[in-house]
Amino acid sequence: MAQQGSLELLNDPVAKALLGSANPARLAYTWMDGSPRVVPIWFHWTGDQLVLGSPPKAPKLRVLAADPGRRSRSMAMSGRIRSCSSADERVWRCLMT
Repeated sequence: MAQQGSLELLNDPVAKALLGSANPARLAYTWMDGSPRVVPIWFHWTGDQLVLGSPPKAPKLRVLAADPGRRSRSMAMSGRIRSCSSADERVWRCLMT
């Protein structure tokens, strides 16, 4: 089995379906004040590069260009979502079970 971060994972049928999808990707980055941002962004997978599309004056480009050598860390989570019936339950608890 391929390890996390391995390019072999791109050969997985689910990865291929997502890379060929017309749905926008989600770009996560840190804003100037340190707060996290996640925005939808159009993309095209060429087979060896992920090309992202954005208006040339988009604020995110200014932030990303300010530190082009920035290394990112990420975490992806997936699972089933169930509805919460109790108003006292915390949303994250509902989403994580």
